[in-house]
Amino acid sequence: MTTTLKWVVQVLMSCLLALVATGCTMTPGPNSFTPGEAMSMGQVTPATVLEVRKVKIRSNASTTSAGSLAGAVVGGVAGHSVGGGNGQALMTVGGVILGSILGRNAENAASAQDALQVIMRTQDGRTISVVQPLGVNLYQGQAVWLTRYQTETGERYRVEPRSSGN
Repeated sequence: MTTTLKWVVQVLMSCLLALVATGCTMTPGPNSFTPGEAMSMGQVTPATVLEVRKVKIRSNASTTSAGSLAGAVVGGVAGHSVGGGNGQALMTVGGVILGSILGRNAENAASAQDALQVIMRTQDGRTISVVQPLGVNLYQGQAVWLTRYQTETGERYRVEPRSSGN
């Protein structure tokens, strides 16, 4: 591989890492509020935790294609540097395809977030499940507040422990 080609691959890999890192931005969770939730009224319902389990929040299928694009470029450049003639063309196409798949998978893995699924019973007898990012310790039998916020994109819920006096 020539020095110029090595430099291009290094730059593209750096760009890929930067794109993946930007997918790790903070998602609002139980200890942070979106601008729509701040300074707004939420409906609060007392509840008791029935079950808590760890889950993953994975990215939507409609996430950006930055990982696929960056992977395709890196894979294409790497594939192009191998062989010559028709073999080089095949390696380039193979590198683009494989790089795109690996780039998408890297982006999705980087954007997955640890979370809790909390199943609870409200005081009026409803059984409700809420999935929220990690941030508060919740356990079976715990008294909690289930808060519902109305936002521009619909409703959002969060589960927060009640203090011992409530």
